[in-house]
Parts: sequence; structure tokens; C-alpha cells
Amino acid sequence: MTRPPDTVELLRRRVASPVRGQNAAVGPDPAAVGSALERVVDPCSLAQGTPMSLPAMGLVRGWECSAGVLRVVIAVTGPGCTLVGHLARGVVDACAHLDGVEEIVVDLRPGVVWTEEELRDDARRILLRHRPRRRPIPGDRPR
Repeated sequence: MTRPPDTVELLRRRVASPVRGQNAAVGPDPAAVGSALERVVDPCSLAQGTPMSLPAMGLVRGWECSAGVLRVVIAVTGPGCTLVGHLARGVVDACAHLDGVEEIVVDLRPGVVWTEEELRDDARRILLRHRPRRRPIPGDRPR
């Protein structure tokens, strides 16, 4: 498995799950990977009182698993994000127990500029409920 050309490797960890390697040729269940990534909360959204997962925010750009190596590509909300290491560790911690995963690599797509338009609908509703005044969010539909 090779690193996508427009990414930078942030973190690479071998994992020691109880079922490590038993299904490396098959890889983890895609639903299990999705569920694990949903448990990784963006720390800035948490600090704002609107905790959202990386997938809900549109920060997971993709993932694949080959020969027991799970590679997850993420983006951050801005170029000055100082919590990118925290995000990478969160991905590793959430996915380390998955059957068929022997190693996890987290890549950053640094050239991506995130916007609120990338929020899933459920995340957009969370923001709308918590904003003190209704401010239009790009992609928001009028009521």
C-alpha cells in the first residue's frame, strides 16, 4: 500500500489487538471502521460545546485497508490546526481493536481547505441548534 501523493504521513502505529492478523488478508469490516471513526471527536467542536465526529465534520477524506495496514486520510479545519496530532492519535486509538488490522497509518491532506459546506446534515443541525443567533451556514436550506 502506498501513501496517496497529496498527503503527508502523520502517524504510523503497529497495533496489538487480541485478534491481530487473523483476518489481515480480508481486512476489517467496513462498517466497523466507520463506527470506530465516528468515535473520534474533533476537539475544537468539543470545546465549542458542539461535539462532532471527524466523519460528521467531513474531515475523514477516505480510508483503505490492505495486508493488515489501515490507512486513514484526514484533513483539518484550518492550516494552523495545532491539534492534528490529537486527531491522528484518536484515529489510532479508535481503530486499534479492529479485527484484521495490524498497523494503522494516518495521513494528512494538508492542501485541503475545509468549509462548513462539508458538514453532514446531522452536524449542520447541531450547529444550528447551538448558535446564539441564526447565521446562515453554507449549504443550509431555508425552513
